[in-house]
Amino acid sequence: MALVVVNAEFGREIGSSSSRRLRSQGMVPGIVYGTEAVVAVSFNAREFRNAFHGRSAKGAMISLKLPTGTKLARVQDIQRHPVKRELAHVDFQEIDKNEIINATVGVQAEDPTIEIHHSSIEVTGPAGSVPGSVDLTPDLFDAEGHITVASIKLPSNIVCVLESDTVIAVLAEVE
Repeated sequence: MALVVVNAEFGREIGSSSSRRLRSQGMVPGIVYGTEAVVAVSFNAREFRNAFHGRSAKGAMISLKLPTGTKLARVQDIQRHPVKRELAHVDFQEIDKNEIINATVGVQAEDPTIEIHHSSIEVTGPAGSVPGSVDLTPDLFDAEGHITVASIKLPSNIVCVLESDTVIAVLAEVE
């Protein structure tokens, strides 16, 4: 349930030509809206894609690793190329870890017998306690072969917005 870590660098040039240059090098320009100032950053596109493989990145809580230290942030907005669908720009919002927020948490399962119906869930609680993802395991199944919101293990101060009887995943048919 660890947060996704995004390694970012400061000091990128501002402007469309420098952003194109970054993208051609496999980097993505971004911006961090913080409590103090707005900071222009860049990060590796492949690492970002791989970190969110199969999950929605927009709205996700991340650990943004900068040269000056690590910040808790939310992926506020993602812009993509209109044809290629490649990352073009990402906006991050720095968040105080004690602030009560609504967040999107990815749902994942390593076990191929688990068929996921909701790839993410909405939760509410202190930003510092929001998990990076929820891992579904076979021991969470009820008697009918369902994993419901009530059976998911979340930190005690985090509440899922969905009804407790909402089915998140089912036991997949094995051929």
